[in-house]
Amino acid sequence: MPQALFGQKKKDKIQLLRADILIGRGKLRVLKGNVLFKQDETLMYTDSAYFYPKENALDAFGNVRIVQPDGSTITSRKLFYNGDTRLAKFRNKVILKNKTSTVYTEALDYNLADKTAQYANGATILNPPNTLTSKHGFFDSNTSTFDFKEDVKVVNPEDSFTIFSEHLLYNTDTKVATFLSPSTIITKGDTVHAQSGTYNTTSNQTVLASSKIISGDYIISGNTIDYNKVTDRGTVTGNVKMTSSKDSIIILGDKAIHRGDLGFTKVFGNAVMIKANAGGDTLYLSADTLVSVDKEKTTGEKKLLAYFNSKIFKEGLQAITDSLVYDFGDSSIYFYKKPVLWNQANQISADSIRIQLANGQIDKMYLNENCFLISEDSLKNFNQVKGRNMVAYFVDDTLRKVTVDGNSESIYFALEGDTALTGMNKVEASNMLILFKNNELSTISFIKNPEGVFTPPHLILKPDTQLKGFKWLIERRPTKAEVLKQKM
Repeated sequence: MPQALFGQKKKDKIQLLRADILIGRGKLRVLKGNVLFKQDETLMYTDSAYFYPKENALDAFGNVRIVQPDGSTITSRKLFYNGDTRLAKFRNKVILKNKTSTVYTEALDYNLADKTAQYANGATILNPPNTLTSKHGFFDSNTSTFDFKEDVKVVNPEDSFTIFSEHLLYNTDTKVATFLSPSTIITKGDTVHAQSGTYNTTSNQTVLASSKIISGDYIISGNTIDYNKVTDRGTVTGNVKMTSSKDSIIILGDKAIHRGDLGFTKVFGNAVMIKANAGGDTLYLSADTLVSVDKEKTTGEKKLLAYFNSKIFKEGLQAITDSLVYDFGDSSIYFYKKPVLWNQANQISADSIRIQLANGQIDKMYLNENCFLISEDSLKNFNQVKGRNMVAYFVDDTLRKVTVDGNSESIYFALEGDTALTGMNKVEASNMLILFKNNELSTISFIKNPEGVFTPPHLILKPDTQLKGFKWLIERRPTKAEVLKQKM
């Protein structure tokens, strides 16, 4: 059949440029074979069509294709188009292609006037290297922005991450995803949950609000998270909370720096660790900075470092120290730089101390260099022991025995009952063994060359009641409220 050609009419009218066959006149024209329409600068191709010139509308069937001035195309098996509203309804095997992305769906409504599109029955969008899917979507080609809703999924096989969300904005030019509902980013190393925020899928930089990172055994949350997946580094700001259900640990602070690449997270600003132990006894630890080291997948190292103004509170132990290390591997706490510890009525100090825990309770305490043990009796006298090194033994967090090795000295006040002082013993020896009963010093055994003197009560002079280096620091003994600060 000869091809029918038609001249241009009004600019806002649909123009029929060609068709192999034309049947009918007036309200309806049936067109077949190589059909081509034009409106403004937009071209519409199809195998066949029903054309309604007076209504300025058409229905197209077969190989439908629309080419827009910017070069973007839309293809489908069916098209219902209103030239007045410029609304095109594409159905069956719809593909929209532009310079940055391709949309695949079964039903797409596209407005040629404002260049926006929407779908309601699912679509797949390719924006290399990202593949995006959702049940509902709205696309604004002027801003290159998709508004995805319900069952949203973003997959990037190159960088090995997947995003799940119920409401997400995505820019196909910048490849930035903006979360408008609780969303999850899953990577090889960490999993990130976010209430809101943005994720640059090109630079892998994430800025999230009310979010959390799942890293190893820890869940890290805060008001905002600035996280880079590639470097596995992030900054958490405001109401920082780290939890490990495996180790029964909670770490709180104002800010955190997460270095997944190095296996540690640093928490500072009113930093507090809370560790629940068996039997309901809880250990509270505060410091200027807490550092969680978790390298179980590499070296196996798992520690908590606390430095500057460190304090500990639990029912059977209170402590102050410059810095300490809690080693989960050997269940030990290492205290550095002249720590002071309290256990019931006993004050313990040394240049450094290591506590060996068993089931969350103190088992042994190793004191190194310039060791000093002070125990207050019922009459407010201070029994004292000092020496080069000491080992303290505990049962149920209660001090039972202390061995002193090297340069041992002691002052011990002898009582009759708990009400009368009978004298003061002052002894020096190479080594000593001290036994405790009911949290008080009971007996002292002297080993190797003891030298001592007993002073009756009326001859005791105050300068003689204290060994050199004596410091009773009870006013610095931390309370639970002091350690927790405003965190609870």
